[in-house]
Amino acid sequence: MVVMLTKVFDFIRVMCCQYWPMEEHKPDMYGPVEVTLLSEEHLADFVIRTIRIRKPGQMVSGFGGGG
Repeated sequence: MVVMLTKVFDFIRVMCCQYWPMEEHKPDMYGPVEVTLLSEEHLADFVIRTIRIRKPGQMVSGFGGGG
């Protein structure tokens, strides 16, 4: 899970870097990691974004902890 608690911009001041693609379902590469914006829900005071993060060429076995 990734949680960001600030806006990217506050008026003209940059508060942080955007680390997800601008468009839904169009993956971008950030180094060796592929990031895809799956959905974006704008609410009154915040935005909920669902993103997929994966390293191409590796199989995903599921979510959760464990070792």
